[in-house]
Amino acid sequence: FLGYNFFCPQQNLKDSLIYGGRISYNFTSHFGLEGTVDMVNTNVKDPTITGAAKGQFRSPADKVNLFLYHLDAVFTFNPDDPLNIFAVGGFGGVNYSPSIESSDMSTFDLGLGAKYWLSENFALRLDVRDDMVTETLQGAALLANHYQNINAALGLVIAFGGEPEKKKEAAQAATPTPTPVVVY
Repeated sequence: FLGYNFFCPQQNLKDSLIYGGRISYNFTSHFGLEGTVDMVNTNVKDPTITGAAKGQFRSPADKVNLFLYHLDAVFTFNPDDPLNIFAVGGFGGVNYSPSIESSDMSTFDLGLGAKYWLSENFALRLDVRDDMVTETLQGAALLANHYQNINAALGLVIAFGGEPEKKKEAAQAATPTPTPVVVY
């Protein structure tokens, strides 16, 4: 997928392209899990700001790279239609380089999206997500030190594996049931 990431103004980062990949497994036609890896390469928005501030990028930093990874639950509202609407939500981590924290930061995301199936195995996908990045998970700091970054992405879905239920049902319906023959 390829999209655009809008940073929280507190971080002093330029909005930039986001790209990555997802792999998912559907447990039912409505519910699945997906693992996602995203990357963002950006720059400091206002390089004239100097000094240190928690969670904000300032000079002498110029280029900032983000590596995000998360596991999400996906709920599809209408899996039998060519246009699937879905909700997604999950958790993961983000690594900033240069770092603004001593380790990877936690991230929670919520979003909505749609898939338009071009054929049985290929679809176009559009997602809009709110990624809440937190510096720590301890007490009130979770609420006080968080950044809401919004991203929108367009991708290509390639479905493989398993046998669709419709194919199974069609194969069972096409198989004639043997008629018992009674011999006297």
